[in-house]
Parts: sequence; structure tokens; C-alpha cells
Amino acid sequence: MAVHHRLQVVLRIYRSQRDLRQQSVVAARDYHAKIVAEQNRLVEERQSLICDLRNLNGAYGLDVGKILNLQRHAEQLGQELQKSESAVAETAERVSASLAELLIADQSVRAIERLIERQAAADELTQEISAIREFDDVVASQFWQASYR
Repeated sequence: MAVHHRLQVVLRIYRSQRDLRQQSVVAARDYHAKIVAEQNRLVEERQSLICDLRNLNGAYGLDVGKILNLQRHAEQLGQELQKSESAVAETAERVSASLAELLIADQSVRAIERLIERQAAADELTQEISAIREFDDVVASQFWQASYR
């Protein structure tokens, strides 16, 4: 029974580690979604800016200062978009790593649970064997007592 108690303690530890991994996966997915949303916003803003530039270039009254500002802003958005793309790739890797850790933690929990079940079955079998041996001892002693009377 001491082994069973120790396994329960180990199981609690493994379950808590698995829970932490699940929280890590959720956090990584949330962060990834946030980065993707920011990337989508940057793409839309850049496309809108490029449309504005095309409209200004096609207009008769060219405002060179405004066109240059829009071009600079478009370049800045392009740089932010590149950073965002690398952040998306990084967070995707983080999500994958978190999922792999969660899978390992879950497998560990299931292995401990199976071990506990096997240990409980072995303990039950040991108790049954002890009961049978005690019964055999009682029957044997009664037999010997009856044969010496």
C-alpha cells in the first residue's frame, strides 16, 4: 500500500505538470492569434496606403510631400510586417513545442495511472493469496488436530 500512496503522489505531480503544459499551450495559442491579428491589421493598412498612393499619383494636383510621407509610412509598415511574419513563425514553433510537451506530460500521466491500476490489481491478488494461505493453514491445523484425537 505504501507503493500505491507514493504512486498517487507522483500522479498528482504529473497531473499538475500536465495542467501547466495545457496552460502554456493556451497562452501560446492566444499570443499567436494576437500576432496574426496584428499582422492582418498591418497588411490591411499597407494595402490601404498603397491604394491612397495610387490615387494620389493619378490625381492632377500632385502633393509631393504627402506622397513621400505615404511612401515612408508604407516602407515602415513593410518592415513591421516582416517583423510580424517572423514573430508568427516563432509563435507557431512555440505552440508546436508546447503541444509536444503537453503530449509527453499526458502520456506520463496515463502511464502512472496504468501503473496504479496494475499495482492495485497486484495488491488485491496478494491479499487473495494470503487469505487462501491462511484458510489452508486453518484447514491443515484442524485436520492435524482431528487426526490426533
